[in-house]
Amino acid sequence: MMWPFYLMALVAIVSTVRVVTNANPVHALLSLIVSLLAVAGMFMIVGAPFAGA
Repeated sequence: MMWPFYLMALVAIVSTVRVVTNANPVHALLSLIVSLLAVAGMFMIVGAPFAGA
């Protein structure tokens, strides 16, 4: 049952790298949103809904 957590972690890492390396600010912002949503999903999976909200 840990695979959703690892999937969210992988999405968060990849999108965070894309935030730093992307030259287009709009694409960097979209990657940042994906990264933040992935981290919120990780908090929800761990069982901390207040931190994930």
